[in-house]
Amino acid sequence: MTKRFLPSALLLGCLASIAAGDVVKLTNGTSLEGDVKKNNDGYVVIGSTGKMTTLRADEVQSIVISPSTRPVAVMERLASLRRAMDNVNDISTIVDRYQRFIDQSPDDASRKAAQDDLAMWKQRQDQGLIKFGNQWIAAGDKAKIQEQALSLAMQGREMMKQGRLKEAEPVLNQSIAMDPGCASAHYLRGLLMFRQDQLPGARKEFETTLSLVPDHVPTLNNLDVVMSRQNQTPAALNQYDRAMIVSPSDRWVLTNVAEVLYSIPEEMRKNDIVRRAQRRFDSQIVTLEDRLAADGLYRWGATWVNAADLEKLKAVETANKAKLDALAVDFDAVQADMTRITQSITDNQSTLRRIESESVRYDANGQLIRLAYPPVYYEIVRDNQKLTAERAADITKLEQIRTQAKAIQNKLPTPRYTGVQQIVGVEGAPIVAIAAGPTTAPTTSPSTQPAQ
Repeated sequence: MTKRFLPSALLLGCLASIAAGDVVKLTNGTSLEGDVKKNNDGYVVIGSTGKMTTLRADEVQSIVISPSTRPVAVMERLASLRRAMDNVNDISTIVDRYQRFIDQSPDDASRKAAQDDLAMWKQRQDQGLIKFGNQWIAAGDKAKIQEQALSLAMQGREMMKQGRLKEAEPVLNQSIAMDPGCASAHYLRGLLMFRQDQLPGARKEFETTLSLVPDHVPTLNNLDVVMSRQNQTPAALNQYDRAMIVSPSDRWVLTNVAEVLYSIPEEMRKNDIVRRAQRRFDSQIVTLEDRLAADGLYRWGATWVNAADLEKLKAVETANKAKLDALAVDFDAVQADMTRITQSITDNQSTLRRIESESVRYDANGQLIRLAYPPVYYEIVRDNQKLTAERAADITKLEQIRTQAKAIQNKLPTPRYTGVQQIVGVEGAPIVAIAAGPTTAPTTSPSTQPAQ
């Protein structure tokens, strides 16, 4: 088989064309060199060895386009520059990048195309356009677009109230595309994802909402519910603690905190975050109990009932307690019997082993022989068989008692705790004031009180 080799000059030329690349400066102070391609989440840098490095947009500080003598490569770099500029919000930076590309480009066609782009950007700069969402607009149009985005979010809200979730999703997506800072749309999209059991997406949307509307209690509550569903109980309680600080004695928040504190395992109660949340809950629940008592509502575990229902529940609970106490006596008696039986079986087995050992002896010739077991040996064997059957019967009795106890506990018309934390629905969506400047405060403070 004949091997073919590239001429040295051609090989060096290929290596040079691969080595020549853009320089990506990262926010952590390091740099990468290679061919830069934009994707949906950021950029991909292909190095001279073919290694691909994926970067998020927020990891990239700047991209310096390198010159190339190949026309196709230069046009590829221009396309890369255009994609990179999609995520830049400052027109001055964009103008500088294009000017640098033009100064470095040896190709007339790519230079002419870049000059056309540059003319467009300079025109936008002269017009005073600003980047808002995914478009460049006149500064005076920002409030109008925000209003349109909020209007779309409210349309999505109404659709969700009517259970039209599939119809609401594209409307909310359009709202966010128009105004990435529309807190209402992010909140509602978080609810939408939560109802679709897309917990990572729901968490991201609620975190985004919280960054836009800090200390918004419904969002804090919903973020905590998502964290709990992700088995991040201490982190959830940490956020609940923040919610209790922002909105002391909030009924919805305290109801959910009560569910969390009731359900956590004993070893987790030593955690500092859990202890802090427990102390704040204990201090605030008293205030909430006093406030709701004035409205005729009283605490029943993690829920609230009227006086008449409270008396009925207490009566049922008292009756149930008497039944459970009786079952506990039976349970203890059966367990004591099992303990006796187990000890008897153990003692009998020890006796059997002793008889078996003593039955082995040496005869007159020094040969090892086994003597017949005495009748008591077989009596003990039969006794153990009987005891084993009795123990199996006791195990069945214990299981029956547990089943009866569980049934009695479930007979309460309203259980003290359900193990379920309640999310605040569409009524909690923040409505942010639209003004000429950026705002973060909601115009209203949506109630987080659970519906009865």
